[in-house]
Amino acid sequence: MRLMSTITAKGQTTVPKEVRRRLGLGPRQKIVYEVGPDGISLHAAGSSLSELAGSLSSKKPALDKAAERSTYRKARSSRYKA
Repeated sequence: MRLMSTITAKGQTTVPKEVRRRLGLGPRQKIVYEVGPDGISLHAAGSSLSELAGSLSSKKPALDKAAERSTYRKARSSRYKA
């Protein structure tokens, strides 16, 4: 497959739809250019939210909304006590 795009005066270009589809690229996602002796390759950067899922897991269960609000209120009120 051979696709073409144009570089603007600001050095910007549009990644063709077929390339975005094949790489699974979405809005605001980063891409990586790898420059090698045989040319340049383009890859999706590994920063999508789905790839990060579970990376901050903890043994401690998450608080329910009521407990979360209560903890927040206590912390906030303690900041303003004289």
